[in-house]
Amino acid sequence: MATAVLVPTCGAWWGIAPEVFTGRSPARALERAETRMGRRAGIVHVYHRGAELFPTAEERSIAAGPGGPRLLLVNWKPSFDRTWAEIARGALDRRIDRLAGHIRRTFPGRFFLTVHHEPENDVREEPGSGMTAADYAAMFRHVVTRLRERGVRNAVTVMTYMGAPNWAVAPWFARLYPGDDVVDWVALDPYLDPAAEGRTGSSAGTGPSAGTGSSAMTDHPAESRTDPSTRTDPSIRTDPSAGTGGFAGLVDRTRPDAAGWPGFHRWMRWRFPDKPIMLAEWGVFERPGRPGAKAEFFAAVRREMRLYPQIKALVYFDSPRAPRGDTRFDATADAARAFAGLVRDPYLGATPVPQE
Repeated sequence: MATAVLVPTCGAWWGIAPEVFTGRSPARALERAETRMGRRAGIVHVYHRGAELFPTAEERSIAAGPGGPRLLLVNWKPSFDRTWAEIARGALDRRIDRLAGHIRRTFPGRFFLTVHHEPENDVREEPGSGMTAADYAAMFRHVVTRLRERGVRNAVTVMTYMGAPNWAVAPWFARLYPGDDVVDWVALDPYLDPAAEGRTGSSAGTGPSAGTGSSAMTDHPAESRTDPSTRTDPSIRTDPSAGTGGFAGLVDRTRPDAAGWPGFHRWMRWRFPDKPIMLAEWGVFERPGRPGAKAEFFAAVRREMRLYPQIKALVYFDSPRAPRGDTRFDATADAARAFAGLVRDPYLGATPVPQE
């Protein structure tokens, strides 16, 4: 079974953003990706911007089957020409209301919704910019609240962080969070990148200088909580994210210039102990000189994913032309075999996708 906010009671959801940047339609890209990986996706990640209405007829068909239901993860950036502060003050209310009416009329099933994912590199803390971290939180809250007020009760909301240590130690980072009442899941988008070895996942080499001298475990709300690495609970003492390789190298990456940052998964466990965690995008880039690296990593994820029980969804970003390279899971025969073993693991299918 799944809970009201789509948390699987056993195991974790498996999902995919299929064949991104190929020009194929979502349905065709998904059909090809599912054939390539040898199983159906439980979650399908789709992207929308501006005044686009969603779910589209094609996306509704994806969610309904045939062959069984799938969950949509809709990634929506409401605007590229309005600031977060303007949206929070109502500048896009007519757009939000129109979207709410469309969802009510066409799609009664539950779906995941993330609003302007990965906001960190869009933050501008200058006074009056309208793009401060607090402005983002107010925008997210306004969009979700207005959708709910207009009758959208089937959107399971996801706050998606970039997952990069260099942003996470910025003094404004804690102010991004919109609040527990408008966030059902928390997510990160980590990538394993050979150019970022020893640094970060999804945005290595970007962002503000991290040399703030702050301690990440005390600069956030809930600072009175105990750092999970020091609790006496045996399950915390044996936290696998204390390592630096394997799955921990993806979800708990640190950087020498991000002093005090414990890794995103560890921080999320500490900051959001009651929220399910999603890898809303994750991927592994090709590594020059290490053709077996993808296969090795996929095998490590399969071995270790059960050690991360708060991670309840893994959504792979599959693209031959991602911004920094090739994240296809089957770029080599060895990678394809290891990935097939991962996605067919019973842990990633233990809870059936609910029929809506």
